[in-house]
Amino acid sequence: EEYPTFVASIQGEETSRYSSIESGPFALALCQALDYLFVDDTICVGDLCECGTMTSARANAQIAESLATLTHLLARGDDPARDGEKRLDRFLKHKPSFFVGGFNPDGAVKWVEEVEIIFDAMECANENKLALGTYMLREEANQWWKNAKLRIGNGGVVITWEMFKREFFNKYFPADVKNKKVVEFMKLEQGNMSVADCAAKFESLCAFSPHYNTPEAENDKCVKFESGLRPDIKHIIGFAEIRNFTTLVAKARICDEDGKAKSNYFKAVRGKSQDRAKPYEVKGRGSARGGKGKEKVDGDKCYRCGKIGHRSFECKKDKDVCYSCGKEGHKSKECKATTPTCFNCGEEGHKSPECKKPKKVTGKVFALNGEGADQVDNLIR
Repeated sequence: EEYPTFVASIQGEETSRYSSIESGPFALALCQALDYLFVDDTICVGDLCECGTMTSARANAQIAESLATLTHLLARGDDPARDGEKRLDRFLKHKPSFFVGGFNPDGAVKWVEEVEIIFDAMECANENKLALGTYMLREEANQWWKNAKLRIGNGGVVITWEMFKREFFNKYFPADVKNKKVVEFMKLEQGNMSVADCAAKFESLCAFSPHYNTPEAENDKCVKFESGLRPDIKHIIGFAEIRNFTTLVAKARICDEDGKAKSNYFKAVRGKSQDRAKPYEVKGRGSARGGKGKEKVDGDKCYRCGKIGHRSFECKKDKDVCYSCGKEGHKSKECKATTPTCFNCGEEGHKSPECKKPKKVTGKVFALNGEGADQVDNLIR
């Protein structure tokens, strides 16, 4: 009473479900389907047919038809071409990039890394990687691979993905480019880069120096990275002798960020102090040096009288102080110190045009030959 229902399900809904199962899982599904074909707990339908105890011809026909359908589906699952199409569809769903060739060493390395990331995500078998990877070659790169494949596969050699990569890098990432990367790695220093950027570049270039990519070289890797850090960071973490690369990068990054935060803080404080108004300075004028903001006044300005040349505590406003002689008790108009002085004789009471004494004669210098000197009476010899 139960197996006709099972047969109907196999021919209906279950058939469409099993049709998508590949050969390995499908064979298991077939065994599970046969396990359901029991009349009781011990006797299989196949046994009943051999013993002639199954009396229903219609039931036998249904069983035979169901087994034929399962066998057909199993054959479809074993079709290599169909498997290849499914595998390619899965690969293309990850949207890998095409590689068209040309001299682009960094682009070539990036393309191989991208394709291998997809291989790992798909858990792609080694024997399938070559077909999927070379499918993404276009234009010049595709033509190159056609020629290289004939050369490499000569004599029936089975070409693997690793063999392809070796030929690919020889073509698109030649030895001279690799050597430049190695030299760049050995000379790498932090400079103006942040620790995070320096570490990223260090890891990128480290791929071209296989020695630093082994577990045994962890100590050397840390020493190499630490030696390229700026002195202000190196002297803080150097004494700790950190020999785990991940920890070293993290500690160096913290030191770098703390140093920048400290520098920004003092710049902000210094900026505020410079913005503060200072005595005897005028805001808003450009300085004589071409700067902006403040310019010091030529001379001190008195805040009592508003004049320039003295400060408020030196101001003589409201005092009987002579501005000519600087003495108190009289003003400049009453000052007797304004008596004229003769610049000719140096005496007071008259000026040089009114002086009755002989005027001073300006000295003359004659050439060594003495010409014209004899004609002068007051010559000093």
